[in-house]
Amino acid sequence: MDALKQWIICIIFCSVTAAAVSILTPDSSVQKIMKTVVATFLICAFLSPVISGVRINLKEDIPDFSSYQSELAKDITDTMLKEAEESAVTETKELLKSIDVEYDEIAVLVSVNQENCIFIEKIKITLDEKYKHREKQITSNLKTMFSAEAEYIWQKN
Repeated sequence: MDALKQWIICIIFCSVTAAAVSILTPDSSVQKIMKTVVATFLICAFLSPVISGVRINLKEDIPDFSSYQSELAKDITDTMLKEAEESAVTETKELLKSIDVEYDEIAVLVSVNQENCIFIEKIKITLDEKYKHREKQITSNLKTMFSAEAEYIWQKN
């Protein structure tokens, strides 16, 4: 791994040096010669492990990223679940507002099925008992919007 790092640092250093030399070279017949010298310099930098005899074994030097893949997939899934939950809460709030229903609290339970699709399992809404007569309307709207079960917690105010 150390040899690979040194080689990459060498390439970066040589590239920066070559760019500086190319910029500082005046426009003239010297420029063609300098471009040839800079190109040769960069080729030598790229071939330095071969020229020096240092062996870079990519199988040993490059880390195995397969262990990170499952961790990254879990992080992405968690983020997507959180985003879906937040989106569903926002849409539920807008729905309740559009039908003039005040709520105290909204909780959404989201899951991932076997096909890795995110779906809403249940929506829990804390409402005042004065809206109990509108339960069917609210449930119907939520089913249309999310195809999810709604659970209500009724409170007296």
